[in-house]
Amino acid sequence: MYGLPAGFDTSRLLGGTLRQVSFSENTVHLSFTNDFSITIESSFSHSRHGRLSDVERSRVPVRESQLMQLLGESVDSAHASADGTLRLGFSNGHLLACFDDTPLYEAYRIRLGDEEIIV
Repeated sequence: MYGLPAGFDTSRLLGGTLRQVSFSENTVHLSFTNDFSITIESSFSHSRHGRLSDVERSRVPVRESQLMQLLGESVDSAHASADGTLRLGFSNGHLLACFDDTPLYEAYRIRLGDEEIIV
């Protein structure tokens, strides 16, 4: 809905180790060690093979997931696209993408310390 801010610095996400994955009826929450978190409210893709093109998007609410395989892994790469997509690469070779694909509602939120970015 809102997209990522122009010039969003994805390097702030690097090095964080995923310490918690939690699910609610309307969200998937990912909490990292370097004081950042992502709360997904729309859709995302998770690839264990390093290629997101081979994976279907998951939508919240989630009925099953392999996101737990990211626990204990650190963010090695991060990329923000003009369309609001955030892609994270993890130390185990997995990829995660959060999509800004809902025009009426927030798609995901990034919290960096005291700052919150609503996409």
